[in-house]
Amino acid sequence: MSTAFRAVFNTHTVQVNPVKISLLKFTPACYYVAKIEIGGFMRFVIYFFSLLVVIQIMPGIHSSSIWATIVAAFILGVLIALLKPLLILLTIPINILSLGLFTFIINGSLLYLTAWLVEGFEITGFWSAVFGSIIFSLVYIITNSMFKDKTSGN
Repeated sequence: MSTAFRAVFNTHTVQVNPVKISLLKFTPACYYVAKIEIGGFMRFVIYFFSLLVVIQIMPGIHSSSIWATIVAAFILGVLIALLKPLLILLTIPINILSLGLFTFIINGSLLYLTAWLVEGFEITGFWSAVFGSIIFSLVYIITNSMFKDKTSGN
């Protein structure tokens, strides 16, 4: 069966004195795919918007074009998804000793790595990357809370 037409059936059982009735709840599989794609796309848009704000506020962070910013937002999203949990795990002792402030250094390192990987997205110094990552995190938190889906808890 094609994935476009596949459906998910959940069985609900209802007890009516001597008779047991099973009800099937029909949910199209494309609902789950669309929900995942929209969530990932919204996260990318929020990353892009946060980078635009950082570029406007921080004097040491520059982008040569809108396309460089789009690519930087995508690369930063991939780095945050893949490397940040591993880096947090490896630096637990330092994070505990610094009361979590070392996380700003990790975020700045990821932003600096993004600038190194993306041509046209430049950061002049490491501390510009650290302070830019703090602004990026604040803008991301505020923007993400505005678009949060109240019904599903995401």
